[in-house]
Amino acid sequence: MSAQSLEVISHEEGVLVLAGPGPLTTPISGGFARYGLEVLVLDPATSKPGDSRLTQFAENKDIDYVVACATPALAPWYPYLQSLISGGVRVVVAAPIRLGDAVRKVLSGARICLYGDVVGGGMAEASMLETMVEMARSEGEIVIPGEGVEEYSIASAQSVGERVVQATVTPGWEGEITVAAPAATSLLALAHMVSTAFSKKIRVRFDTAGSWKDVDYDWETIASNVENLGGETAAASEKEIVAYIHAAGSSSSHLESETMTRPPIAPRVPAPTGDFTESASGTKNTLSNAPSRPPAMPIPDKKAEVSNKAEKREATPPARHSPKFPDPTVRRLGVAAMFTSREKTRLSNLEFVPIVPEHEKLRTRLSHLMLPEKEKKGGEKKKKKNPLKTVFGRGVIIAIALYVGTLAASATVTALTARSLISALAAGSLPAGNFSLAEFCGTYLEANAITLAAFPGVGSTPAVQDAVTIMAAYNQGLTIASAAVTLEGDIGKISKYVLTDATGDIAGDISTARLDIEGLYTQIALLDGALPDATPTLLANYASRYTTIKAKIGELKTTALTAKALLGVLPDTIGVGGRKKYLVLFQNNMELRPTGGFIGSFALMSFDNGHLYDMPVFDVYAADGQLKGHVEPPQPVKEVLGEANWYLRDSNFDPDFPTSARRAEWFIQKEMNETTDGTIGVTMGALQNLLRATGPLEISDYQETVTADNIFSRAELHAEVNFFPGSQQKKEYLSAVADALFTKLHTASAGNMLKLLSAVSTSLTGKEIQISVANPATEHAFSALNWDGSITDAPCPTTNASCIKDYLMIVDSNFGVNKANYYVDRKVGDAVTIGKDGSVTHDLKLQYVNRSTSSAWPAGDYKDYQRLYLPPDATVSAVMVGNTALAQADYTVAPEHGKTVVGYLVGVPINSAVAVEVRYTIPGKVGSGSIYTWYWQKQGGTSTADPVQFSVSYPLFLHPSVISPAAQSASQQLNFALENSGDRRATIQFN
Repeated sequence: MSAQSLEVISHEEGVLVLAGPGPLTTPISGGFARYGLEVLVLDPATSKPGDSRLTQFAENKDIDYVVACATPALAPWYPYLQSLISGGVRVVVAAPIRLGDAVRKVLSGARICLYGDVVGGGMAEASMLETMVEMARSEGEIVIPGEGVEEYSIASAQSVGERVVQATVTPGWEGEITVAAPAATSLLALAHMVSTAFSKKIRVRFDTAGSWKDVDYDWETIASNVENLGGETAAASEKEIVAYIHAAGSSSSHLESETMTRPPIAPRVPAPTGDFTESASGTKNTLSNAPSRPPAMPIPDKKAEVSNKAEKREATPPARHSPKFPDPTVRRLGVAAMFTSREKTRLSNLEFVPIVPEHEKLRTRLSHLMLPEKEKKGGEKKKKKNPLKTVFGRGVIIAIALYVGTLAASATVTALTARSLISALAAGSLPAGNFSLAEFCGTYLEANAITLAAFPGVGSTPAVQDAVTIMAAYNQGLTIASAAVTLEGDIGKISKYVLTDATGDIAGDISTARLDIEGLYTQIALLDGALPDATPTLLANYASRYTTIKAKIGELKTTALTAKALLGVLPDTIGVGGRKKYLVLFQNNMELRPTGGFIGSFALMSFDNGHLYDMPVFDVYAADGQLKGHVEPPQPVKEVLGEANWYLRDSNFDPDFPTSARRAEWFIQKEMNETTDGTIGVTMGALQNLLRATGPLEISDYQETVTADNIFSRAELHAEVNFFPGSQQKKEYLSAVADALFTKLHTASAGNMLKLLSAVSTSLTGKEIQISVANPATEHAFSALNWDGSITDAPCPTTNASCIKDYLMIVDSNFGVNKANYYVDRKVGDAVTIGKDGSVTHDLKLQYVNRSTSSAWPAGDYKDYQRLYLPPDATVSAVMVGNTALAQADYTVAPEHGKTVVGYLVGVPINSAVAVEVRYTIPGKVGSGSIYTWYWQKQGGTSTADPVQFSVSYPLFLHPSVISPAAQSASQQLNFALENSGDRRATIQFN
């Protein structure tokens, strides 16, 4: 990269936010400000499109983005917003889910960001929470529908605001997305938070005759949105919920009163679903008719109960009026509870009031158990009851009551614990804690299920069989949770030793952790085997969630294996009993290079007997300036990139990471006289994975927060903008980020360290982190784990049949001196045709789309020097770039690393798409009884979102007998849809 060719063009960009007082206003406006954009916030209720502030703002700034929060006051702004949409301005409407249809009808072409219940900043748009606060404030009690274990999804307004900002600034996003957080709490826990926030005692009672649940939602769509935006929506914290409760409750002057009467509450208004033209009454129906938030639930009127004190002394008090809860179809986003309980659990500070007085019921039910009365004075005797019958009857009643109570209590504990387990698995982590009570309850319920299954005619029913399976899996999950507690302690000891000056037996701790994680892997494998692939009948309503959890268990197995392997080579890697020093290359994959990205900076990481004691960060230009003499670069670096000399910054031209690592180490020795024991390549994707595990980093020197979502933009702003050779700003900023990261790791809990381990595992698998070391034994282990980034291919799965091995690796090198890869999307399609003679022909089609709208740095044209690594002796018959067929002189074919390498230049201008097509054949013939296997090797730093389509067409005389992985079968063709999250392989055995 030539520093002199850098050019920075500054644009005055502005954002208009139309939002009145509400929980999302501050997060949205603050989010844009963190992107360095000028923000104007107008309340649509008090401003008009001709407002002088808007006119002045538009004169000084280009309004590139508009975000409008859907409220009734927004109606007068519709024509203005529609004109902006027609003019090409990105207009995003943030709206509650219930208003989605309304927004689609009144604003054509607007991008829509829907959200569920939110709370933050002492304000809320949350129907159930608002209802409970109002009930507690005005009635002194909270009525919970159902059993109280139903899950309630309520998101942090800060997180939803960040997602809205991301959706606004994300290039290429069109249409509609939905953001929501996983279920944050249960109705019972929510009632507990509300009640404890009041200084007086709040009664809580259950309406078991009623029912309530949030609307079931397709979480696969939410997950897709998360993948597109690159960030998850966080659930509201207890602190945010309590802050709102205090803010809402403090508005009342009679919180301390023990006798409160409820003010009139407006009846619930159904969510608008019409076409917003003419209502039944003839009035115009627009968004202004829609409620700004769901009205509160109707609450029982107590006037009838207190009107006559004499009536309240009747033997049988009238039953309380049960509130009618909202229709689930108009409720907000949420997830129905997977398990329910019929136990009315008593918690501290909560007084549970039965809906029907139980003492009256017991008086009637137990009247026949009265002891025989004594003989009366007048000689009249009452008929005596059999004492044995009475005692036996009492015993039966007591036994049934104890059994039902124990069963209900166990079910409640099991449901709450299961929720904890599922939430942890959904987050990709291992649950930890003391599960002694949960294990007892789970064993008790499993014993009941097994006993029930033993009854003839009952045990064979699907429901009972599913119950036995689910309880067995649940108890296995508790065993894993208990093992996770031990593993957390192990990881905590190791991380504390490595990252601090703590003392201890690091070698012994690592050995113990290896044994514990091996046992944990066994337990996870047992759980995976206990759960069937198909969703059990009892969980039919939660099929999507069940499939997700099943997949997460498989990921945990992989993480456990990775951790075990990592612990095996850890002593040598961190220099236990000696010293180690590593070169860490920070590769920016927004400027893609063969091993992951352009090397803009690096660090020297030093260990002393397992302690990480030093990791200074250096700017690559400062080091390259110290190189003496001339080093001839590879021909493409010289001719395409235009570099006459070879430096460390371009040393990773070889996609084989060990090869490039040795060259980088050579440059470091020549430039800085530093000898290292190995090299670690880290891309921007790896940093994002680490930040998702650690959470946001507070960079105090720059007064900003760095997250996985903004790390690229923050790094470019501080490290690249206004950069010149000799500048220290890149080094200083990256050093500040590194310091903040290690500070966070110093104080991380053992549970967070497990998340960090999972993030490292994902990065190693996805080639976001690559390691190559000098020690041959350790290097062999890294190579066997496919962590060293070497060019390879998998051996044939068997030696009992003839085998044709195929291979493909696409290596892109951005030689355009920009960060265009941030804006480039890629699709890969490789169509293989097996001829009648068994020959194998490829028709490889690549599609590149450059979403850059400006040539200003960091965007611009994508100048890609592309290389295809094919099987040895592959024969290329045609290369087309766009509509041009390249002559043989325009591309190169040469052997390298035991492969045939084809190289050529691809240019993708801004705002355009370019197709590349290459046809070639490989040696060998596929026949009956043979195996064909195709290996896809991922280039480090390429996006996991790049789809890889692979198809095989075969003649009639061949019949596939074994296909791995699963493929879609068409007429004489198999289609594989693969992910670019790591190396992939497709294998077919023909009969």
